[in-house]
Amino acid sequence: MAFKVIAALLLSLVLWEVALRVFLLRPILYRDTAALGQMPKPGSSALWTVEGRGVLHFNELGLRNPPIAPKRAGETRIVAFGDSYTEAYQMPVEKTFPLRLQTLLRQEPAMFSVINAGHNGSAPAYFAALAPQYRRLLKPDWIIVLVHDSDWKQALPRKPGVPSAPRPSESRRHKIMLRLGLESLTITKYLTIRSSFARLARNATPAAQAPDPNAARDENARGFAAMDESLGALQKEFPRLVVVHIPSPSQKDATFAPASVLERRLAGRCRAFGIPLILMRQPILADYARTGWPPFGFANTLPWSGHPNAHGHDLIAQELVKFFSRPQTLPAPKSTPE
Repeated sequence: MAFKVIAALLLSLVLWEVALRVFLLRPILYRDTAALGQMPKPGSSALWTVEGRGVLHFNELGLRNPPIAPKRAGETRIVAFGDSYTEAYQMPVEKTFPLRLQTLLRQEPAMFSVINAGHNGSAPAYFAALAPQYRRLLKPDWIIVLVHDSDWKQALPRKPGVPSAPRPSESRRHKIMLRLGLESLTITKYLTIRSSFARLARNATPAAQAPDPNAARDENARGFAAMDESLGALQKEFPRLVVVHIPSPSQKDATFAPASVLERRLAGRCRAFGIPLILMRQPILADYARTGWPPFGFANTLPWSGHPNAHGHDLIAQELVKFFSRPQTLPAPKSTPE
């Protein structure tokens, strides 16, 4: 009897695993890399349907980008940094703003290429810490950093090249899963995601959202420090840098939340550092008033919730085209091909 119960349980788990892989989710496999730390396994693929739908393919560096060709003479190479807003599991890669930008820039006389170097869970401090590796591997002429307010929770590392806080893929739980060989099981990933959504729902309750002025003040102070350090380090490593800020959506009001102190601070600090800043609040609101197309939300989620959708990415790309089409931006640096 016990054997039959165990056999039935194992069979049901196998059937669930197959069904989830075919219709819902195929986990992203992470591997340690010498240059960039934990990255999606180079050459691997995955399926994401939890929010939107994306078939994910990772190139030779573990980036969600087509294979990177040797740099050509006269090419202006643009590299986009950011977290899940940039990597964008929720849609086909050609609809993400870096590849949309490359398509739109083909109409310009200069020779541009754009690389999506977004990494889920990675703040500007992470990219600043690994700037020498990114510069060596990708040879960028321009850097785009897409940010939102949550990105300023991670400070610069105190040891060179090592992020100060573990990203989701480097958490203790994830390392245990790797050790036990559970990382590749879809049902494990599915249950982890469901528990994460349940935790987010609990945090969204009025009791969980009760403001604590002292905690908010301390968090903002830490955010100010992380912002100043990260912007300064990025500008030092990448003199040709443009920052794009996208505000947090408000599902209840079908608009953006009011400008936070971090958003206002970012505008002032970019002016002080002399870093070009593209604020997406007004372009997106103007487009929404004109078209009624929400920039957030997918067919399987609610409008104005979660991550930017394909329309939101297209709006970001359009604003970046205006920036890179300016006469002072167009001249390509004297790049040396590989």
